[in-house]
Formats: sequence, C-alpha cells, structure tokens
Amino acid sequence: MNEKNFVVSVCDAIGKNPTTGDILFVGKTLINSALKETIQSKEITGGFGAGLQYEFSYGKKLECDIEDCKFEPTFLALNNGVLITSETQNYFSHNEVVTLTAGTGALAQTPIGKIYVEMPDGTNQIVDTSNAKPITIGSATIDIVCTYQYSTTVDTISIDSDKYPSSIELTLISKVFNANGQSKELQIFIPKYKISGSMDLSFTQDGVSSSKLSGKALATNTNNYAKIMMKTLGTNSVPVTQIACTTAEVTLANAATDTLEVIGIRGGVYGNVLMSNADLDFTSDTPGVVTAGLHTGILTWAGAGAATITIALTSDNNILDVVNVTCNA
Repeated sequence: MNEKNFVVSVCDAIGKNPTTGDILFVGKTLINSALKETIQSKEITGGFGAGLQYEFSYGKKLECDIEDCKFEPTFLALNNGVLITSETQNYFSHNEVVTLTAGTGALAQTPIGKIYVEMPDGTNQIVDTSNAKPITIGSATIDIVCTYQYSTTVDTISIDSDKYPSSIELTLISKVFNANGQSKELQIFIPKYKISGSMDLSFTQDGVSSSKLSGKALATNTNNYAKIMMKTLGTNSVPVTQIACTTAEVTLANAATDTLEVIGIRGGVYGNVLMSNADLDFTSDTPGVVTAGLHTGILTWAGAGAATITIALTSDNNILDVVNVTCNA
C-alpha cells in the first residue's frame, strides 16, 4: 500500500472483568500506553566457521503498560487484587483551626485519643479531652491548630501480603491518520491481561502523582495473546484487486435456485474478504436458461441448457470472474 498512515499520540484504555462482563475503567487521560513484544531465539550453527544453519524461535511474550495522568483508585485496587470497600476507620483530622474564646473551643469531630495542638507562639501541646469535642487551654482568645483521629466511614483499598492481582480484559484504542485526517481506528484486545501488581506512588513537592498498570498477556486456550483490529473510516478501505466465486460450476435442477458467494482478494498481507452481493453485478449470457439477480447473485432455472454467469465489481467492471451453469430438464 502506498497510502501513508501514522499512529499518533497515546491510546485510550478500557478494562473489563472477564467473569462478570463489568467495565472496570475507561482511561481517557493516559500519558503513556506501550505494547512490547519480545521473542527469544536459539541459533543452531555448524560446519567450518560455525555458519548459522537454523534459528529456533520460542518464548514469545507480550507486555503492556499504561499510565494515567490523574489519580485512579481503580488502578490501586487492581494492582492489589482487592475491591474498594466502605469501612469505618480511625481517620485523621489535621490542620484543623479551632478558635478558643476565653480558653474554650470545640473540635469539629469527636476525637479518639489525645489531640496534638499547635499554639500561636510556636509551641505544641498534647491535650486529652476524654474523647469529647470541647477543648480548653488556658483563658486566652486565640486560634489553635489541632490534629487528631476520629471515627468515620471511608472508602478503603487494602494492601495485603496474601492477595495478588488477577487478569482482566484490556483493550487499547488508538487513532490512525493520513494526510486527509483520521483514516482508521485501531483497537488492540488482550483477553487475558495479567496485572503484575508492581506500582509506585510518587509524592513530590512540585509533581503530580500518576497511576500505572503493568502486566503481560497470558495465552488463551487457542494460544492467542491479542487481536489487533483496524476499522477503516470513510472510503479508505484496502481495495479488492481480484474476485473469485466460491464455486466455478453450478448445476440447477428443474425450477431450482441457488445463490452465489464471492470472495474479494486484497493481496499482500491482507486476507480475503467475503463480498456483499450488493456491491457486485451478476449477469447471465443466456437468460432463457438461467437468470441472475443483478445485485443478489440469485440464480433461477429458466430452461434446460448451459449458460455463463459473469460477476463483476459494480465500482470496477474490469475486476470480474465467471461461473458455468448447467440447467437440467
């Protein structure tokens, strides 16, 4: 193909639970999406000079990494093989400003344990309110900063030593462009994407923490790692260079009918396609023996004898094939 196509920018990603069919995430803000295929090989050498006689290939692996620019809790849960659950936990309230009037104020939440208090003069105090909101320090009217724990319901992701990630269905979606704009959409479907569980969360003074998934494709029962699917947009499809009817000769009994099927040959690395009869012209050289539906490919017995059916692309009548038909009395 002389058409110049280019895959640009990052992919979108869709994760799906292979058991329930539920979509786990739709990643539209990725900053990295990489697919890497590796193959091991062993060289067989022999003879004078140890010439290379054969190369045995084995150990094909397919790895995939995706990274989202935003914080994605689903990635954390998948990396640890757990669900995001709602639980009651002891949660910190920190940097809570409390105004003391004549030394007395009130916390926003009911504390559990003691309160760490930062005073206006830069000193710190540990105050025990006996798990009650009211807090009293001295007799001044001042603002203090409190840090303490209280009980509340939160979403939790547990990192457990005995739980590991499982596999999901992963689909990567990318756009393919040529000089006229987007020509194709590319989808890479991995039916068994085994998440590695390796992850990092970087909290830096001037940075933004991203969310990552890394893993490898596991082989299916048919030894498949992935399917790369390309959907042509508009009129940019790979052209058919030849057509061939699935049968070269047809015999019809009295008053019988038959429907022809035609294969389109695209050539090169592109496989054959089953043509739509609506895109073809079917004509009979002897309608008194057999008639042919112009865009249906339906042959109908009309009388005893022999006839030839010509099949041509509607868009290019120079691409054609013929079928011989015998009609019995």
